[in-house]
Parts: sequence; C-alpha cells; structure tokens
Amino acid sequence: MYSPKIPARFIPALYRLGRDRGQPMTQLVAEAIERYLASEGAPTTDAPPDLRRHERSRSNHDRRAP
Repeated sequence: MYSPKIPARFIPALYRLGRDRGQPMTQLVAEAIERYLASEGAPTTDAPPDLRRHERSRSNHDRRAP
C-alpha cells in the first residue's frame, strides 16, 4: 500500500503534541486526515476496489511462511 512521507517540518510539532496527548504521531496524523476528509465531504470508510484488492494480496503475502 502506498505510504506517503510526512514532511519533516511537521514532525517536531506532531512529536510534541503526541507526547502531550499520550498518543503516537501516526494516530494524530490519521485523526487529522479523517477530519480533513470529513470537512471536504470525502468518504473514509471504503477504499476503492483496486486498493482493497492490493491490500488483500499484500495481506496474504505477509502471512506466508518464510
């Protein structure tokens, strides 16, 4: 799955906010993205079919024995 990089200029503020709230930065970023998408009226519950297929194939790959 595509994982975009968070710009370095945001990391210090996310780190401090996460530390103060007792939350990981990834949780803060996910919350911020969810709020933004909701404000734009974009659905966040279902991934497009092609993304779901990619996630399933990756999930199956991750479960294979080495």
